[in-house]
Amino acid sequence: MARAWPWLLVALGLAPALLVHAAAPPSVPLHATSQQVPLAVFDNPNTVAPATATTLAGRLVADNVFQTLFRLGPHGTVRPDLAESALSAGTTVTVVLSAARLTNGRPVTAAMVAQALSRLATPAGSTPTTRRLLADIVGVGRAESGHAPAVSGIQTSGAHRVVFHLKTPSSTFVAALANPVLGIVPTTDLTQGGPYWQTSNLIGSSGYQLQQFEPNALMNFARAHGPAVTITRYPTFAEAWHAFQNGAVAALPISLAQRPTLPALARPALQYLPTGGALTLMVNQAVSGPWTTGGGVAALRRVGLARWIRRALGSRVTPSLNHLASLVPPGAAAVHAGTAIPLAVDASNPESVALGRALGTLAPKRFVVQDLGAAALRREWAAGTLAAVLAPVFSNDPWTAPAHGTVAAVSLAPTGAFWLVAPGLHGVQAFSDGALDWATAP
Repeated sequence: MARAWPWLLVALGLAPALLVHAAAPPSVPLHATSQQVPLAVFDNPNTVAPATATTLAGRLVADNVFQTLFRLGPHGTVRPDLAESALSAGTTVTVVLSAARLTNGRPVTAAMVAQALSRLATPAGSTPTTRRLLADIVGVGRAESGHAPAVSGIQTSGAHRVVFHLKTPSSTFVAALANPVLGIVPTTDLTQGGPYWQTSNLIGSSGYQLQQFEPNALMNFARAHGPAVTITRYPTFAEAWHAFQNGAVAALPISLAQRPTLPALARPALQYLPTGGALTLMVNQAVSGPWTTGGGVAALRRVGLARWIRRALGSRVTPSLNHLASLVPPGAAAVHAGTAIPLAVDASNPESVALGRALGTLAPKRFVVQDLGAAALRREWAAGTLAAVLAPVFSNDPWTAPAHGTVAAVSLAPTGAFWLVAPGLHGVQAFSDGALDWATAP
């Protein structure tokens, strides 16, 4: 299995349709006392393909229908999902599949998995995220450029073994296979049914089947064993909250912006579900400035970590124990208190943005916070042009170390997603992208 990344882990127009996920081993139903789990959403799916689903509604379906080979647990650990084990030997990683079946009864085979993952590295299926996650595999570049029909480094060995040939040994590759965007979509789902394949051929391995679909309204899923799941779209939070109070909704997502305005009656039901990562402050100790002289650390200590986290995220998020001093290289020069402190944050992550803005109120004029898109942030960080970055870090989506420099990182708080959860729901968990897991193993 993959080891923790040494230096860092110091750390979906509306596409009509949807389905759901259960872990490869038998899992405990989300709602142990009911045969129906009604969920609320506030948006529509832009697609239900795992690689391109971007709205919460889309991710909620994609994550729960199309399983990944591995799963990222609440504490960042990698555990089996469609796969039962992995063996790394140099540049070769062999993944052994469990005896899983699609909802149409077909077994999940090594050829099916290899085809699905290989497609995510071709012009027809790749995205910036899939390219990054699969970059270590031999032949990915030729497939991405259209010079090869498939990835040569993804092969099969019998019906139940997928063999990955990597360019160099990697301690993070198995964890990368746990990213939800790498959900296994059988190629028949994509080659049959035309542009709206989701309405007729949504065949995943979760055991759930789409029973009812009303565009812009609801989706109903049934499973032979376990509770049925209904996802209803509400135009406003007020309507969803009324349904929650009346028992018509068992869980609904809460954005970071909504959290401070929740009715008092809602607050006891609010949960911060850990997603397996950490909101992490990373410093490139080769970039001279306040971070390498201790000015950044000194300013953060004056702000107070607990005060900073609670101002940005609320009291339900617990600050991590950390060693801020480790961000400053040994033998650093004296602190220059008047120097502006640069900090780049992930503009695609609301929690990182909130943390950056909180610094503006808690330490006026001390920090110069720059919001960068996820791709630009990773690109500039890898180029070594950023002194400090604040972003969510997951073992299943590793960051590239800067071309030059030594990196120090500290975890500020666990990543998570806010959900209102009815008392009858037990053992609720979330995927690493914040989507609720419909049938969670505790």
